[in-house]
Amino acid sequence: QTRNLAPSPTYFDILSETRPITDSFREATDRKLIRIADNLVPCQVYADKDMFAIIMRNLINNAVKYAERDSTVTLESSLTEQFAEISVRDNGKGISPKNRAELFKSIDIEIQRGTDGEKGIGVGLALCAHLVKINGGEISFESEQGAGSVFRFTLPTTDK
Repeated sequence: QTRNLAPSPTYFDILSETRPITDSFREATDRKLIRIADNLVPCQVYADKDMFAIIMRNLINNAVKYAERDSTVTLESSLTEQFAEISVRDNGKGISPKNRAELFKSIDIEIQRGTDGEKGIGVGLALCAHLVKINGGEISFESEQGAGSVFRFTLPTTDK
């Protein structure tokens, strides 16, 4: 169903678009005593603003879901000449080696519950990967079981 999505790119600042998203997680973060460390730097990207919000909501939701109680989820960004890189890091359970290869494909993924038993349906990361790609970026992750994960994605900073 996402194959026919077409982005409507505009210039926007990732910092101002991310703040309302992180605020929307206040109840979940308060319940698990999780802090969101917002280390994003102001930078303009050229992408679909609504799709960016979906990507960030999914990545932050996963980080909060899998983070340990009384911990920190860290948001960071950096800038190159043509791209902004945004990362979301947690210290949670990590991703099993079995699930790593298919993580962005949403097939044959064993759904893992969050650290407080939160449920998921296993399609969020596949959606994120698709939205990042159609906006001209790339997505990747690093994970260590028992030590957490970091998801990174890039978005262009110009319309060229």
